[in-house]
Amino acid sequence: MISTSLDSLPVGSAVGSDDSAVAVTLSWPLNAGDAPADAPTRALHVVELIGDVDVTLAARVSGLLAALAAESADLAVDVSGVRYIDGGGLDLLRTLYGQVTARGGQLSLLGVGRLMERALESVELEHLLSSAS
Repeated sequence: MISTSLDSLPVGSAVGSDDSAVAVTLSWPLNAGDAPADAPTRALHVVELIGDVDVTLAARVSGLLAALAAESADLAVDVSGVRYIDGGGLDLLRTLYGQVTARGGQLSLLGVGRLMERALESVELEHLLSSAS
């Protein structure tokens, strides 16, 4: 598992192995201008999953994604670059969904192709498809 601070991981950075990665592609604060100065900052993050999202990649990036989920009002995950996903990758999405929704946020999947759709349905995660764009 990667232990990292979000402050040390700028937008545009990626964590991964070989040709598979998780990239933080967009991030911005969502606090309204009239929010109290001491209000916790909440943000929208967009993350790309690229290549093979397997148990190895999931183990390496779960800490990073948990940190993003803890800070996110909403989290969008672009899965259009995923060419393979196994049980470890699907469990990563299930955990991420739980972390984001437990804080009152929404997890959205972007770029869901037939491969991802079938994989989600096979492990009864089709509720994630209702948010897919």
